[in-house]
Amino acid sequence: MSAAPPTRFRTAKKVLLLGADRVGDMLFSTPAIKMLHDVRPDLTMDVIVFSNAAKQVLLHNPAIGKIYVSPNRWRVRRIGRQYDMTVAVYDGKKALRCARYLDNVFLYSRKAERIPMKMHPASFAQYLLDEPELLIPEYYQLHPQQHHFSYVKRLLEKNGVDLERDLLVCCHMGCLRVAKRGARFFKAKNVAGATKSWAFDNFTMLAEQLQQLRPDIKLVLTGTRGEKRIARKYLRDRANIVDLIGQTSVLDLAALMKYCYKLLSADTGPLHIACAMDTPVVALFGKSDPAIYGPLPLTPYHRVIRKSKNVNDITVAEVREALLQGSVHDAPD
Repeated sequence: MSAAPPTRFRTAKKVLLLGADRVGDMLFSTPAIKMLHDVRPDLTMDVIVFSNAAKQVLLHNPAIGKIYVSPNRWRVRRIGRQYDMTVAVYDGKKALRCARYLDNVFLYSRKAERIPMKMHPASFAQYLLDEPELLIPEYYQLHPQQHHFSYVKRLLEKNGVDLERDLLVCCHMGCLRVAKRGARFFKAKNVAGATKSWAFDNFTMLAEQLQQLRPDIKLVLTGTRGEKRIARKYLRDRANIVDLIGQTSVLDLAALMKYCYKLLSADTGPLHIACAMDTPVVALFGKSDPAIYGPLPLTPYHRVIRKSKNVNDITVAEVREALLQGSVHDAPD
């Protein structure tokens, strides 16, 4: 780790942060950002991120000023000259490449032990602040605004949802690889088995069984536009399906969680968005290690199902029962 002496950070007035490109990775860094801001509220902190989705994670965050999205190397150099130091709150490849064009950059290296992802930037924040006992926030930080809640409410009502009667389960079928390849996945065999995603046929069976057992439950589908055709193929014309794929931003999705009883997802960004909003999750894990990438904070209403490194060893019955267990969280007005 090439780390700044804590005294250097304490005397800095303007700090540039290097963030991530994926939603989950950016969320993992938000507890560390909150720690830095809580101890140094006088400090100006701006950030470079590497996707518009990562920018959404930090929008309206009181700790963050300017957000630069994927600047080229010439602009990175110009940006860097405005700051006393640069701190990488995530050590992804894009952040490391960006760091080559900056001076006074301070990085961390991940610890070898199996610890949650948020602990790496958080422990680095403790070091920078010279406060090794500083408490680490339990929750990831997201800041949806009232207009996000209003938009989601209108969207649900437009799709026939009765917010007084219907019990909503947000259902994220895909993952990053599915989102990128979209319809091309139909040409492959055992498509979902090659990804973090549960087999799409399982979602069809789950929807059928829930419709019979609990007709008040509706599955609200989310994802990117690349996953739209997948949903149509497997869940077309079902009365208990609400298709919002491609219609929600990160902060819209955060607002949606407050209307949902639970989220069903594999190891994807929406899983951690639900955790940030304190929405119960049923998380399906295969090759990913839930000790590292699983839902946080650890609560009785977050359920992780993992039977092997193949997520498709998880049965429809197990997922159905996990969804039907527990009490309903209140949705916002």
